[in-house]
Amino acid sequence: MPQLSRRTLLTALAGTALLPACRTLEVRELVTLQHDASQPLRTIAMGSCLRQNRKQPVWQAIREARPDLFIHLGDNVYADTYIASEMRSTYAQLWANAGYQALRREVPVVATWDDHDYGWNNSGAAYSMKKEARQIFCDFFSEPANSPRRRQPDGIYTSYIYGPVGQRTQIVLLDGRYERTDSRMLGEPQW
Repeated sequence: MPQLSRRTLLTALAGTALLPACRTLEVRELVTLQHDASQPLRTIAMGSCLRQNRKQPVWQAIREARPDLFIHLGDNVYADTYIASEMRSTYAQLWANAGYQALRREVPVVATWDDHDYGWNNSGAAYSMKKEARQIFCDFFSEPANSPRRRQPDGIYTSYIYGPVGQRTQIVLLDGRYERTDSRMLGEPQW
């Protein structure tokens, strides 16, 4: 494990200070609006590489476009940590953004992760906190308690099918982190 930098230490301390606020985010507040899977998707918005501690005026523009679905493609927050409370605090910072809260109330959201929200920069299968990261991710994105994403042994990959026959759209969300090694990017079931 790399040594903690001054920045990481200060962020962890700030995260610890925010921890009481994180605990007040009740699950009912984080419930994601669901798209009616029987209806076709006409407009999809997507994004990645969110810096939770910066202004994010993009949420208003996305809401104005009135997409049927928003897809988080990864780096949904920049946690870069080995400390669960610090990771939770980065998601709490994103949730504290009023524009993001409005998006979650108005637009169905699905998500996958990449390295910065999974764990440390460029982390993979050896990341020591991957089980905790999965729980934090699934909680934030309102994965049901019985969701396979919470318990499958090789990551959070999934797929969704929207629309009636003849108008179907399949969204496939891969997990390029949970089983990643120097020679492999995806776990076997994802192939």
